[in-house]
Amino acid sequence: MLSHFILESKKQSDNHELTTERTGFIHLSILIICMLLYAFLNIIIVYLSMQKQNFLFEVFDIAINKYTLSGILSQGEVIAIILITLNPIKLGRYLALLLCSVTALFAFFSALTNKNSEALPGVVIPVISASISIIISGNSINRKKQMLKVLEYSRLIEKKEKMLQTLAYFDTLTGLPNRKMMMDQVDLLIDLSIKENTEFVLVYLDLDNFKKINDTVGHNLGDEILKQVALRWKEKCHPEDILGRIGGDEFLILIGQKSAASELQEYLNTYKSAINYPIVVERKDYHISASFGITRFPQDGKNAQELLSNADIALYKAKNLGKNDYQFFNPQMHEEVTKKIQLETGLLSAIRNNELSMVYQPQYVSSTKILRGYEALVRWKHPLLGPVSPAEFIPIAEETGIIIEIGRWIIETVLNRFMELQKTRKIKTIVSINISVVQLLESSFVDMIREILHRTGFDSRWLEFEITESVFISSPEQVTEVMKRLKKMGIRIALDDFGTGYASLNYLQILPINILKIDKTFIDRINSQRSLNKMVGAIITLSHQMGIEVVAEGVEREEQLNYLIRHNCDYIQGYYLGRPLMEEQIIDMYQQTG
Repeated sequence: MLSHFILESKKQSDNHELTTERTGFIHLSILIICMLLYAFLNIIIVYLSMQKQNFLFEVFDIAINKYTLSGILSQGEVIAIILITLNPIKLGRYLALLLCSVTALFAFFSALTNKNSEALPGVVIPVISASISIIISGNSINRKKQMLKVLEYSRLIEKKEKMLQTLAYFDTLTGLPNRKMMMDQVDLLIDLSIKENTEFVLVYLDLDNFKKINDTVGHNLGDEILKQVALRWKEKCHPEDILGRIGGDEFLILIGQKSAASELQEYLNTYKSAINYPIVVERKDYHISASFGITRFPQDGKNAQELLSNADIALYKAKNLGKNDYQFFNPQMHEEVTKKIQLETGLLSAIRNNELSMVYQPQYVSSTKILRGYEALVRWKHPLLGPVSPAEFIPIAEETGIIIEIGRWIIETVLNRFMELQKTRKIKTIVSINISVVQLLESSFVDMIREILHRTGFDSRWLEFEITESVFISSPEQVTEVMKRLKKMGIRIALDDFGTGYASLNYLQILPINILKIDKTFIDRINSQRSLNKMVGAIITLSHQMGIEVVAEGVEREEQLNYLIRHNCDYIQGYYLGRPLMEEQIIDMYQQTG
């Protein structure tokens, strides 16, 4: 459809050029005819001047002699000269002066040579014609200057109109069609598909984690990355398809021809591979990926907005499943989105409505089974949905930024409770709190922690923050600096879920951590895979060599515990030794132990 607009524009341009050519040909033809007419009249006048007989013929009883006829023909010459002068072809006025000069000179020399005074009028009339031509040319030049000004203003207005049209329909950063153009094209494709009983595909593309790039390196550099992405994708876009940028890091592809799902996936893989290799800006590499949501007309939407909305839902699903992939829309996705919106709305009021609570899972020294401390875990009971898993609502809280408020509530609640426990029971244990990378990147996070510690009086030596491996994709330098500041305050730092994501043993040498927590997925397979056994043992050994203590998560069987004890794992956490406890259960446990 976009190619249709381009063809129409080219057709209008060709028509304009053709009209201009035709007009020029007509002007040239008129000029030649006027020149031939002038020459013909001049020849007749010369012929009449050579005739000795004065009387020629009568018209309506009026005698016409050669002088009368010559006078009439001379007026015709004057008219021909005026027409030649007025011709739009600039050469016309010069030809008029040339013809008048040649005629006057010829008549003058004829009068001198033949000593015939009758030829003298042939000198006067061309001179008068030349004078008239000069006067007309002068006026014409002034008029043309005015016309040129008018044309200049017209061209300027036309240029401004084209600029406005470009701004209205094209993205100024990438040069791609913008949101308005793309939505108009969707409407046109819908009308065409209904008339011709055909289908088309809408693909919604969104760059993964691009907001973090903008936040860390700035929007100017982010714009340069967007331009390079757009250039790479333009090269992959088929001529009959339309690629557009609809805002931020969001793009659309409209695919008009009917394609099988496998063909479409193969086509979209070319877009994925186009940004697989780094984008270089200011001599620095940036690794970019994108997620895709796909809808088809008519089965996935009856209008442009519905198609786009459903493609957005499919895109959200692709991101939830790990990003850098594509998802075709299906109706079941609506339920997931509805629930997500319900959770987002509920989280906004969860603290205010006292829906959040804390439980505490004990950690033990593996060799003695003496209590080391507790990991604080947040729980949410939604008034309509009931208990909601942290794995479900924490990512939403991080995505929406609500995690900042929830995180503060958790820290204040836990420190207040354990400060009270220390005062009443005289027992001090480590309390470990999970911290989101979103919280770490908050500029006021360290000051907030310092303020809460001061207000509660909690000793920071008994406080531990657990940070997941996701810190390695979100400003690792900034996060590391925050971790160092926390450690200087006496807070212990634990690297959680080790082995599931981005961290490697090399990172352990540079990160300011005290504790490494081996993820449950490794512990589950102890004694089931010999190679994995060796890996767990190697992690423990290397961690100890670097002065880092190790906690094994998710210990649920005796053989797992025995293996970890044999390999000198420091601490154990899991259902085998203790499930998460409510605050009241912790108090009861201390009362029973006296």
